[in-house]
Amino acid sequence: MKTFLDVKSVKLEQLNNDEYAQFVKSVLNLVQNASLEKLSVEQEVYDALQSYHENLTEATRQSRFSNETKDITQLDRQRCDYLIFLLSSFRFEQKNAIAERREAAAMLHKNMKRYSGIQALPLRQKSQTIEGFLKDITKPEFEKYVNTLGISQTITSLTEVNKECQKLIEGRAESQVTNKPINTKKVRKEATKLYRYVTRCASSSHAVFQSAESANFITLLNKLITDTMNANKQRTTQNAAKPTLPDNKTEETTRQ
Repeated sequence: MKTFLDVKSVKLEQLNNDEYAQFVKSVLNLVQNASLEKLSVEQEVYDALQSYHENLTEATRQSRFSNETKDITQLDRQRCDYLIFLLSSFRFEQKNAIAERREAAAMLHKNMKRYSGIQALPLRQKSQTIEGFLKDITKPEFEKYVNTLGISQTITSLTEVNKECQKLIEGRAESQVTNKPINTKKVRKEATKLYRYVTRCASSSHAVFQSAESANFITLLNKLITDTMNANKQRTTQNAAKPTLPDNKTEETTRQ
């Protein structure tokens, strides 16, 4: 008597893009291990599904750069805050009661005032101008004035933030130039059609030929489906359990 094996149903629409792409990748590996012949799957079908997986991977990468745009905005705001603090210090410290601090502030203000208004420049130009500011303020002749005002750490922080911001800006620009936006909804729809086709082929092939390869494929695929949906459930449960803080509060303020 023949043994019939059914592929478990899977709600692929519940998966996020990362989970979906990983699922498709695992299916491709299972198909390859079982062999197209044993599953009665055409090479062009496998190639098409692989192509969709590559598109999904690229879409994930593009999404990462999209998220990095938010990081750029945050870093840009941070470096502007550092810069404004430094330039403001040079002005205000000129009124300090301590002569040494007044002298240091006057000297730095005189030599750095041309950098006022940097925060209004476009991102790339701002990065280059901040580099110029950092190059100037770290010159040996200004070291004693910087130490007098105690702003060395702020200058170091500005240097680090500016470098990180530049790095993200360059990466985003490269991605925008070399890659066209991918319609993940369309790709997932087509990939799902091919996945359903592959599973039907595998089930039909096993029903007819009863090969060990097709049986192993279906068994491992069912385990993959279970593991994938369990991981998805765990992720969504964890996300739902995270507390939502009011707009005017952060985790730090809630701990105080």
